Amino acid sequence: MSKQERQSLDSESQSENSNDLLLGERTNSQRIWPKSTKALTLLLIANLVVFIATFFIWMTSMVKNCNRLESEKEVSYYSPIFDKKVEIGLNESQKNHTLWGDDENLSIYIRDPSPEVDSAWDHIAADASPIITINSDEAIRLGRDPSVIVKAPADWGFGDDAYPAQIDVFHEIHCLNMLRKEMWWDHYFRPRYGNPENADYLHVRHKRHCLRIILRTLMCHSDVDIVTHNWRRGSYRPIADFNNPRKCRNFAGLLEWNNANAVQNDMEKWRTIKRPDNAVVLPKPTPNLYTSEDSEDWINGV
Repeated sequence: MSKQERQSLDSESQSENSNDLLLGERTNSQRIWPKSTKALTLLLIANLVVFIATFFIWMTSMVKNCNRLESEKEVSYYSPIFDKKVEIGLNESQKNHTLWGDDENLSIYIRDPSPEVDSAWDHIAADASPIITINSDEAIRLGRDPSVIVKAPADWGFGDDAYPAQIDVFHEIHCLNMLRKEMWWDHYFRPRYGNPENADYLHVRHKRHCLRIILRTLMCHSDVDIVTHNWRRGSYRPIADFNNPRKCRNFAGLLEWNNANAVQNDMEKWRTIKRPDNAVVLPKPTPNLYTSEDSEDWINGV
């Protein structure tokens, strides 16, 4: 075989080996690449499934919250509290309320008078920081005329579209606290009035006002939770079981929001507020809760 023929064969062999090598690399690549693609595809699908599941859970929660909010609106008159997304959603609750049990050991609100008890009541009642502000649009939706209702003075710092307002539950608790104090007359009122029959007109009107407020609230909301009865040792008659499960609004969340958004030093501001010359002045309420138009007794707190 000539040198030229041998070189031609060697060239063809190298060419074939080179092609085989390339084919081998291509074959290996074809074996490895589909696995990588498959793993990547599975990873993308898994991420997509997690995203869809998370989105579905979020949407379900949003729809549930919206439906719950709409349901609460259906059984309430308009309140800006709903628009402000305050966390007052219904929670299931079962309190330990017995008929003649040791509730006083469980709840500070029904213990004998003390500074701690008074402080606890003041914290949840309108005696703490009750006043918030609403704007004119919210007032109109409440059926109020912004040109008639009291406007927050400019020095309160809330701008030109602010009107003092209260969340009713804190006033209702204030009234309940007023009647609680009547139970402890000797502690709260005897030093001032002596016997109950010596109480002044304003005190009597305030007490009756509070009784009416609480009755109106109970009748308006008409709790339809069911109380069952049990046989108990030492009793020949059925004993009511007040531990019935119920759904309650998140009072703690509402109280927290109210305190965070309340007018600071509200009672001081309220006592010093002055009637503008252009204010709309309505007739006196009947019966008149106040002893006079600018009662010092009322201002000093009764």
